[in-house]
Amino acid sequence: MADTAWVEHLPRSMRLRFDGLGGYTKAILSEAEMLDELRAPQVRQIQTVVFLKSLEQFLRDGTEAAASAVDQFQQLGVPGFRVGGDVFAERNDAVMRGSRLADGLRGAIRDPEVLDLLSSNLSLREIIIKMGRRFSAERR
Repeated sequence: MADTAWVEHLPRSMRLRFDGLGGYTKAILSEAEMLDELRAPQVRQIQTVVFLKSLEQFLRDGTEAAASAVDQFQQLGVPGFRVGGDVFAERNDAVMRGSRLADGLRGAIRDPEVLDLLSSNLSLREIIIKMGRRFSAERR
């Protein structure tokens, strides 16, 4: 899981997000005095899980925002709206796109531990600490 060559294939904005979350991950691990105990592949694995959790939440939040906007427009008697070439109405494909992408992301993950972390209500910080502690304990 620690191989992150795939990051180079992400759009620039997502690479920047990955890098930003990577810095956050290292800062939390350093603050918790765990960074020096971990090997680089372990840190990258934690960074990857944090990125996946953040991406999944971003996609689901997008669907929630689109659905809310459609509902608000419907209350005003407007059946939908257009953004660029996409029409947002009821719970059509455009409205549900983020949720569908999040489900696809989750379906591509085979590691049960990662799936459990994505399903949890843990904050990014809590995930970092939990994974850091597990990796630290494995080294002892």
